[in-house]
Amino acid sequence: MALQPSAIERSLPIVVEAAQDLPGYNVYRPTDLSAIGRHSVVVWANGGCVRHDATWRPLLERWAAAGFVVVAITQLPGREVTLEDRTTAADQAKAIDWALAQDARIGGPYQGRFDVDQIAVAGNSCGGITSLVLAGTDPRVRGAFVLSGSSVGPTATRDQATEVIDKVTQPVGFVVGGAEDVASAQASQDYDLLAVGIPAYLARRAAGDHLTVSTDPGILADVAEIGINWFDLVLSGNETARRNLTENPCGSFKSGTWSVEAKHLDSLVRTAS
Repeated sequence: MALQPSAIERSLPIVVEAAQDLPGYNVYRPTDLSAIGRHSVVVWANGGCVRHDATWRPLLERWAAAGFVVVAITQLPGREVTLEDRTTAADQAKAIDWALAQDARIGGPYQGRFDVDQIAVAGNSCGGITSLVLAGTDPRVRGAFVLSGSSVGPTATRDQATEVIDKVTQPVGFVVGGAEDVASAQASQDYDLLAVGIPAYLARRAAGDHLTVSTDPGILADVAEIGINWFDLVLSGNETARRNLTENPCGSFKSGTWSVEAKHLDSLVRTAS
C-alpha cells in the first residue's frame, strides 16, 4: 500500500525521464523512490490526443512532487509532433501495462515501487475522452481526472455520451472553465449521466475558455492542487482531501474563482485515513 498522503512531504525533488523499454512515454516521479514506500500511478493523455506533453509539464511535475508517479504520453523518438499522430485509450493502457511490468521486474529500478492497485487515468480535452473510455473498459483503473474535457466531443449527442459513461463505474473528477469553455456543457452532462452512487466531482472556473483553462500555467497550478486532492481521496481515501475538494480545492482558494459540485464523496473516505 502507498503511504497516506498526509504523512509525506508534498514538495519532493523530482526527475523526468524517458520510460525504459516504452518509447514515446515520459515518467515524472520523485527522485528518491524509496523515500515513501509504494507510489500511486497516474497515466496521462495530452490535449488534442497529441504526442506532446511539454505543455502540461507544470501540472505533471507538481503531481510528481506530491508523491505520484505520472506516466505521460510524449513524442516517439525521431518523430516530429503532428496532429495526425493521435493517441487512443489503448496508448494509455500501454502505460499501465508498463507500470505493472516494471513493478514486478526483478532487479529493475522500479521493482516494488508502484502501488499497482492504485492507478488513475487523467487527461486534457481529447485526452479526457480516452481516459473515460479506458476507465469504462479497464478494471485496473481506480479513478479518472479530466481537465476541460468529457466523454465525447462538443458536437456529440447525449446518447453518444451515455454509451461511454454507462460503462464507467469508477469515481470521476472534472475541471472546466467558464461558460465559454467548449467542454463545459459536456462535462456537466457526464457528471449527471454517471450512475447513481458513483462518486463524482466538478470544479468550474468562473471564467476561462478551453485553451486558457487547458494551458495557462497559473490555472494549471490550481488544477494541479485540485488533482492532488482528488487522487488523495480516490486512491487513498483521505478525509482531509475530501474536505479540501469542497471547501478549498486549490489550497489558496480565491472567493469567486472556483465553484464546485460533488456527490457521494463520503463513500470514498477510509476510516483509517
